[in-house]
Amino acid sequence: YKMLRSRLVYYFMEHKISPDTALLEHNQVQLAEYLGVTRPALSKEINKMMKEGLISINKKVVTLEDMAALKEYLKRYLLQIPFQCFTPDSIPLFCQV
Repeated sequence: YKMLRSRLVYYFMEHKISPDTALLEHNQVQLAEYLGVTRPALSKEINKMMKEGLISINKKVVTLEDMAALKEYLKRYLLQIPFQCFTPDSIPLFCQV
């Protein structure tokens, strides 16, 4: 489930509304389907991340509590994607320096 965590972090980064918050645009059923996992697996991973102090959630707003750790998971996820999948215009803004 490490890949689930990495994909979830990627989702949070894509839906950031400020430097340390993201907006959940999907409910858990929709998000699980989007990420290709079961809803119970997604719920379990979100709860783990909250217990570890990585995130906190209030309704649809996710606070990214430990950005350094979250970026490490994001790096691991991006390393799994073949480089040729990216063009200069398709690199996510949060990955660009």
